Amino acid sequence: MRYELHFQDPRVPSTRYFLEEILEELSQARTTEWYGVFAFATAGGIDLVLDDPAVHGFLARGKTDLIVGIDAITDPEALRHLRDAAKAHPGFSARVFTRGAGGLFHPKVARFVRDDGSQVVIVGSANLTSGGLRGNVEAYSVAEFSPDEVPAGALDSWLAFEAARADDLLAITDDVLEQAAANVRERLIRRRRERRAEVAPGEALPPLEDAGEPDDRVLVAEVPKASDRWGQVHFNQDVVHDFFRVRQNSPERLFLVHPEGGALVEEPPRPCVYSTRNKNMK
Repeated sequence: MRYELHFQDPRVPSTRYFLEEILEELSQARTTEWYGVFAFATAGGIDLVLDDPAVHGFLARGKTDLIVGIDAITDPEALRHLRDAAKAHPGFSARVFTRGAGGLFHPKVARFVRDDGSQVVIVGSANLTSGGLRGNVEAYSVAEFSPDEVPAGALDSWLAFEAARADDLLAITDDVLEQAAANVRERLIRRRRERRAEVAPGEALPPLEDAGEPDDRVLVAEVPKASDRWGQVHFNQDVVHDFFRVRQNSPERLFLVHPEGGALVEEPPRPCVYSTRNKNMK
């Protein structure tokens, strides 16, 4: 058995992001099943995982069963992306938990099954949101079990929960999307009220913005034009190691933005690959 406890802290160069943990497991050919229960999900978080090239092979061959809550943070776009993934991949399913009796739906757990029967379980504070996967300070534990180490009855509580709350676990329908949209509107209204309460009389009300983390480290790089293509960038080792703080050929991802037509256009996350042909990191 392997057990690790990680604190995800974006200000610590050596931090291990929750996103990297998921990508590393899903990118392995031996991983065949992914089960997850998360309180919240956003479109940005879903895309960070499902749109990563390392995960495409798993989606084509593996089984995925996700449950996400729609009590508060989950946005309709995230649910649409999950529904689209279910349509595109026969082995992919996603449901939502609608609050019945009881408090806030708040679990965050992922379980991966491999072809030899071994399993990896990740339990922590992180949700399937951009912040939870790489932006927030989070804590999570990773437990890996060999086939002989998986405890008997380890899933009894999980299965009992799904059976007991079957009426609250729903497919992603248009009605569910509208419920999620109502939750988002309620959250934004509540945040605006809270901001009004913090503003002194006569003081201008700050603009309402969605959740986001400011960046305090910025790299501006000029990229040579290459056949009208902006798909590959070469950086020297100092930039890769000291600014991006990543290792080549690892689950770590770079998040690059480039200007286009006077606006900043976000690009999908990219891994850092070492080219044995030209001895460059790209």
